[in-house]
Amino acid sequence: MGSNHEGRQLLTNSRRNSFLICARRHYYEYELCRRPVKTPEPLRYGSLVHKMLESHWRGEEIVDLTEAARESDPYEVARAAALVDGYHEHYGTDAQAYKVVAVEQEYVAPLFNPDTRAESRTWLLSGKIDVIVKDADGRLIIVEHKTTSKSILPDGDYWPRLTIDGQIGGYHVGCDALGHKVDHVLYDVIFKLDRKVRYATEVKVNKNGAISKATRLEDETPDAYHDRYLADIRANPDRIYARRELVRLQDEIVDYMSDMWTIGKQIRISQINKYWPRNPTSCDAYGKCPYFDVCCRYASIDDDSRFATTPQHPELGGAA
Repeated sequence: MGSNHEGRQLLTNSRRNSFLICARRHYYEYELCRRPVKTPEPLRYGSLVHKMLESHWRGEEIVDLTEAARESDPYEVARAAALVDGYHEHYGTDAQAYKVVAVEQEYVAPLFNPDTRAESRTWLLSGKIDVIVKDADGRLIIVEHKTTSKSILPDGDYWPRLTIDGQIGGYHVGCDALGHKVDHVLYDVIFKLDRKVRYATEVKVNKNGAISKATRLEDETPDAYHDRYLADIRANPDRIYARRELVRLQDEIVDYMSDMWTIGKQIRISQINKYWPRNPTSCDAYGKCPYFDVCCRYASIDDDSRFATTPQHPELGGAA
């Protein structure tokens, strides 16, 4: 079992989601603290965009992308940069509309039994809030960034699930613990436009011996790819960027606390029993699980060429 905080363990939304996907996966990630050496592309790309967005809210022209771009190829970086450049253009008035209170703010908060209001002696709630801002009316607002490949148009499938998104409730609890009375969450979503890189092609020759116009002699450069991607964003920015104001009522916060309390109890049962059930229905539900070969005994979790020992909560910047 991983390390704890003031005698109690941290329960984050990422940890909760890992356990709900598969208890055995949670065991590898949060008990053994072994994670894949190579980060899956969606997570890697989302982290890269997320890191770049910090500059928007910090009022900086550039941030240190060394760690975020470590595993990314130049085209992935160019694609992320185009999305954030378009974001700057689309929401360029943010600096005037909001006063930034905090960026990447971590929190630790008590977990209460929703029935008795007794504080858990096993768990503390924890997480990291993207941005906290204050508007012209003095209201405190949480800004939550997300990237998605699902449609974010008003009639798209992305928005309905937010009505039950526990992470939003967690942010309210976190802000209360920090002494911030938040009015609502500004859910800030970016659609990941699918544009393939134009690589060099096999030379095709017309009947007259001339090279066909369909032939591409050289790979598209990352800079050219960035400019083409940004041009497509500018053609229809409302398809790429969308925001919604989300409010959590007190009974929804109680629902969140009930969820976290129950999941915390389930994790603790597995810790005590030293058994973590597998969930085969999740093996390929989110792409192939990085621990699939380990569960099937085709690979070892101790294989350092595939897995590395990490902080228990890397989403908290390495907090225990």
